[in-house]
Amino acid sequence: PFWDFYTKDGKMEMFIGTKGIKIGSNSYIGANTVIERGVLSQTEIGSNCRIGSSVAIAHDVKIGANTLVVACTLIGGRTRIGKNSYLGPNCTVKNGLNLGENSKVSMGSVVTKDVKDNEVVTGNFAIPHEQFIKNLKKI
Repeated sequence: PFWDFYTKDGKMEMFIGTKGIKIGSNSYIGANTVIERGVLSQTEIGSNCRIGSSVAIAHDVKIGANTLVVACTLIGGRTRIGKNSYLGPNCTVKNGLNLGENSKVSMGSVVTKDVKDNEVVTGNFAIPHEQFIKNLKKI
């Protein structure tokens, strides 16, 4: 079973994932990818998803249908990703966030805030792509 640790009253405690994993039809999972069992609810990968190699998907994550998660991506626990989304190579998504439908996370981005429907974010820390390009032009 999946297990992880947290700190409670200054003491290290262990919790065990027992809620399972649901993978939708016609979804593909790449080599060396880890999908952790749910702790509070089932971890879910929607139908027609493509999950690349060496991806880490933490407990209780929900990924909507038709989503592409490219190699070496890390998705923190309890994250919700809307359908038809794209997570570029080597991006990191903080736990507990919501990424809207049709959202896009650019390569190498570090996402620390929710992403709206149809929004593209870029950078470390990720901001709307248009703002990233505007800031880059100022340099």
